Parts: sequence; structure tokens; C-alpha cells
Amino acid sequence: DPQGRKRQSTSNRSHMFGNEVPVLLEFGDLDIIDVSDAEESTNSEKLTRRERIEQFRMCKRRNEAYATMLRVEGIASAAELFSQQPSRTICIVNIGYSAEGLLTVQLLESVFRRFDGFERAVVDVVKPYSFAVFRGTSEAQIALTELHDKPCPEFKNKSLILEYVTPSIFSQLTKESMPGSTESIAETLDESRGLYCIADFISEQEEQDILAHIREDEEREISTGGGSD
Repeated sequence: DPQGRKRQSTSNRSHMFGNEVPVLLEFGDLDIIDVSDAEESTNSEKLTRRERIEQFRMCKRRNEAYATMLRVEGIASAAELFSQQPSRTICIVNIGYSAEGLLTVQLLESVFRRFDGFERAVVDVVKPYSFAVFRGTSEAQIALTELHDKPCPEFKNKSLILEYVTPSIFSQLTKESMPGSTESIAETLDESRGLYCIADFISEQEEQDILAHIREDEEREISTGGGSD
């Protein structure tokens, strides 16, 4: 039975099941969390029967959300989509236009707007997932820590499943480029060997001084006739 062949996940992301590494099973070409093992682990914590049932249901819903996203994108493993390292872009795995029905950018923005550094929400009308883009990685980390796997009032207390994605994966999934902030450029260049981003190479004042000198040179050439054919 393919569902009986279990293996240990190599993922070390602490925001999935606390600090525990989830046990996965093979389901076709998809790696998903074994909800039976998740239920067994809760027994050791002496939860009530109702709490165990709710934990089981949460694991099952999480499995379905990951499996749906992988199936839509035709990708076999979540490791190909999600980043082990924090990123300025968060994927809301289980909240999307086709998953929620008539999800609007405004509604999704209302969830993340209270966090410093939030820039925009991205919703595709044919995808079951969505994105929240932040100005920097640290701001995104705060939002993910506070919202991941917790009930969200804006979505009838549905628990949000959040994952980091790199700029290249974001561009691949949305067919658009990330905003050209210094940090996003640095993240993109870091993925290519031999390319380095030097932030704030010159100050704003130095830039203005250089442009002023260029304008002075142009005006001088025009006044002396050096700029005419």
C-alpha cells in the first residue's frame, strides 16, 4: 500500500507543527503529512478526544491545501516551491480566489495591513493560493509568526497556512517580477553565483552632485557651441 510507506521529512522549518519534523507519506507523486501519525503524536500529549479530532482535521486540511497547490502547478514536492529561509514574500497556501470564491485583494490586504512593511497582496483569479509581499524579510517574519496556523477572523476563523517563497518562485507562479527594492534585488542576485548586490553604492546627495555636474557640463557645451552639429 503506497500510503503505508513512510519516511522522515528533511524539512526543518519550525513553523510547521512547532519544532517537530513532520512524518510524510508518499501519495502518488506528492509528499504530504501523515495525519494518522499526527493524531498519534497528540495522544502522547494527553489531549481530549475532541482536541485530538480537531487536530486530525487540521492536519487533513493542511494536507489537502498543499496537495492542491502542488497539483495545480504540476510540481511533485513542496521543497521545489517553498523556501527554507525567510523571504519578503509569503504564500498563503490555503487562501485564494478559486479556493475561497470571490476573494478580493482588499480582503486579503485587510489581514496583513496591520503589519509594518506590508506592501501589497497578490491574488490570481484561477489559483487556490495567494501572496503577501513585504518591504523586507524581517517584517515578513513577524507576520508569518503571528498568523501561521492560527484562526483568521477575516476568513471565518479559518487557520492560515503560510510559507516563504523566493523572488524567482514568486515570479514563476505569478508571471510578474518583484518590485525593484534593494532587498529584493539582493535576494535575486544571491541566487546566482558570482553576482553580488552592493546596497547604497552612493548616497542620495552624491547622486544629486553627479547629476548637477552633468547638467553643468551640458550647459557649458551648449553655450560654447560644442553641442551643435
